[in-house]
Amino acid sequence: MHGIRERDDRYPVVARINDDTRVIECRAGIQWILQRRAGVGWHDIGYHLDRDVLIERSGATGSALATLQRLPQRHMGGTGADVSDNQAAAVARLHESEAA
Repeated sequence: MHGIRERDDRYPVVARINDDTRVIECRAGIQWILQRRAGVGWHDIGYHLDRDVLIERSGATGSALATLQRLPQRHMGGTGADVSDNQAAAVARLHESEAA
């Protein structure tokens, strides 16, 4: 994934909710990101560690919902260790600064 930004169309997708909404796993592998299409790229609208909250906020139905339901209940940060809400907030701030 080197060189591909999270907002790029080519970034790997966990689930495509519809043509304008998708879910990805962040580059650091510590959370899921809900995104909406913004012009030629994607804009982050939510950072999630809890699968059920992600599902609720995504509005997923059909096969996208089934895909999200197969995710673990809580994102484990890629290391097997739980990720605190403070870490998620720090990553969110990082993403905001990258988008600016």
